[in-house]
Amino acid sequence: VLYSLFIILRVVYFRHTYNLQKDFAEWAASTTSPSGVIIALDEADFLRYYTPREIISRPITCEEKKIDEYFRDVLERYRSEGRSVYIISTALDVYDPCHTFRRMLYREYNVIPLGARVNEDWHHKSVRQGLFYEFLYTIEKRNEKK
Repeated sequence: VLYSLFIILRVVYFRHTYNLQKDFAEWAASTTSPSGVIIALDEADFLRYYTPREIISRPITCEEKKIDEYFRDVLERYRSEGRSVYIISTALDVYDPCHTFRRMLYREYNVIPLGARVNEDWHHKSVRQGLFYEFLYTIEKRNEKK
């Protein structure tokens, strides 16, 4: 019982002292352009709350056609408006069971790392912490002349 209490108190103390989701969101806001758009999945609510950036999702599918439509109708629309598009690593790495989104993104775009900060996974970690590095990338069309 004392061991369990120690684990819980350690996590509660850490979360009382640090807010890694907020810290990551504020860093992302300071790193991205004011008109930028950030692609996020699970961290989207934190980013919406703590940043003035527009936060969008991406399709969770193995169907190449839907991902092509997303690139054309969403990413290229923002880019045609002169807005920078960013993606965080959890939106790039998770919910892609066939690796289709990632494969097609790297085929069509340059995915350039801007940096990383420690973040915390809150999904199933109410008692045990899940700390990880969350990367932020900018997405630029391949073979595009600047």
